[in-house]
Amino acid sequence: MNSAPATERVQELIRGLRRRWDEVRAAEDRLASFAWTEDATEEETEDPDTDLRPFVRRVLHTATEGSSFQVLDYLWREGDTTLKALEAVVGGGRTAVADRVGALQQAGLVVRDLEHGRVGLTLLGESVVRLVEELAGAGQEREE
Repeated sequence: MNSAPATERVQELIRGLRRRWDEVRAAEDRLASFAWTEDATEEETEDPDTDLRPFVRRVLHTATEGSSFQVLDYLWREGDTTLKALEAVVGGGRTAVADRVGALQQAGLVVRDLEHGRVGLTLLGESVVRLVEELAGAGQEREE
């Protein structure tokens, strides 16, 4: 295995994770400053978390949980698709597909275009699949 591509894959994954982390933090900040009533007090915000390990573990867990990785792999190989097409990958019908895609979307691994009814990989999702492919390829090379 060439170490340069592996390093590039890790860098892609890091960029994707950092982008998603920034998106999550921005959403949390917006939610924390939202008040339903005029007399609500604004909470003081603490410094942002610096330990990304729990976040990274959650993203990787989501990517590999149940049929999630099969969905990511399918999208990587076939490109953007519909929920209907993913039913064969996930099994269990439309509700199961929507649930799986929702979890992947929450983790920042896929994007769902509601207007056109399509699902596609994000940079982070693509980076996870590429890293798995590369690690699997490295394992096969060592066996040979």
